[in-house]
Amino acid sequence: MLQFQNKPQHAAPSQAFAESITPLKKKPEHHGRMVDHRSETVAQRKLQASINPTGLPDTLKAGVEADQIGMQNMPIQRVKRQYLGEDSWSDRSFRWKPGAEQKWNRLEYLAERVNAYGDFDPKLTARREKYEKHSIGFSEADLYIKLYEYLFVDLFVSDLIDDVDVQKANDAQKTKDIVIVKRAYSRIEQEDKGDNLYTRLIVRAKNEQRFLDVIKRPLDPEVRSFARPLAGLLGIEVPASITPTTNALDQMSEKVTQDPNIEGCPSVDQLFEKFMKHGFQYDSRKYDLGEFFGIPGEEYEPETYLVGNCENMSDGFVELLKQYGYEASTEYVHREGQAPIILKLPHFIDSKIKGNIKIDGAISDYYLFSMHTAAFVNAKGKYYDPMAGEIYTDFQSKRSADFQIQEIGARGSNIKCTYKGQSGSLHQLKEDIMLGLTNWELVLDQNE
Repeated sequence: MLQFQNKPQHAAPSQAFAESITPLKKKPEHHGRMVDHRSETVAQRKLQASINPTGLPDTLKAGVEADQIGMQNMPIQRVKRQYLGEDSWSDRSFRWKPGAEQKWNRLEYLAERVNAYGDFDPKLTARREKYEKHSIGFSEADLYIKLYEYLFVDLFVSDLIDDVDVQKANDAQKTKDIVIVKRAYSRIEQEDKGDNLYTRLIVRAKNEQRFLDVIKRPLDPEVRSFARPLAGLLGIEVPASITPTTNALDQMSEKVTQDPNIEGCPSVDQLFEKFMKHGFQYDSRKYDLGEFFGIPGEEYEPETYLVGNCENMSDGFVELLKQYGYEASTEYVHREGQAPIILKLPHFIDSKIKGNIKIDGAISDYYLFSMHTAAFVNAKGKYYDPMAGEIYTDFQSKRSADFQIQEIGARGSNIKCTYKGQSGSLHQLKEDIMLGLTNWELVLDQNE
């Protein structure tokens, strides 16, 4: 409960106090951990505090100067400072000082909003309790208004981020992201735009890394659809949506000569380089070649434009080669059912992806594939692999010598192996929902 020094006796209890002593028939609903702590006992204490705040002698009556009995043993400097000076909320007539009542009510309002969050965060609770133990003088009002505003903002953001439990969801991270951005937008939007709390919330949210991570990093399109309104509210720029006027195949095809026997026609290698630089993105869950190239007139989020898996990319490159008269076809270079293959791919087509095997807790530059396709170009007798960014005659030659597969578990989610001569195993982690890529973690045996 807030403590104040020397509230004027002539002042009636504020509206907030008057409302607080009305018995609650039903607890109001709040988001997250916000709870109502008001009770008849607390309300009575608040009313008593409004009539006779902490530090105000009982003998100090309305319209009467300080009773000598109540202050006779008090040092005169303290009397002047606490009851008649800068810390007093009243003037010598025991009425509100100019602006005092407004600041008193503001502190009261902020304290009630802070208390509504309860005690879910020990550090923030400790801050609140520290403020409550201090008897606030008028000279400190502006300082404590700021302190309570910042405390409220910290509670607001902490509650939004921490009070999201979606561990049982199939796409837990995606679900959590959606909950966070929806809550942040709806709750900030509900604040009074003219209140200083709103301004502080906007500034705080714009610098909260958890919000920025959801808004700015590559996202699932459903998350982006909710993140865009929050980004607009906070004044944060996000990549614009994309509406292509032509598909990627037409964009890459130079309408000059398309006969490989005529001088000036781009070579297979030149077309491969052009394909690699066009901006294609990887997602193992995408299969539609038309979507992969981009459908003219359709609107795409940046994360959904030119996205496909290894088959899309092989098929796409084959289609590009055919535009210029080159014979090519998509072929399996590693079939499903074979032992997984692990490789290093420094030229992987999607720069966001750096590998899918965690070693010592961090993603390494190794890639584990259970199957893979590439484009075989007849005239070259080679495989052109857009996804991997490699050209080869034998895919197995790209296998990393650092790993040796020994045994695959019944469900394929546990692979015994050696890594640089040390025994261990690869454990399948949950699917990365942003990339559609299965991640693995290397766990080395401890007895070696």
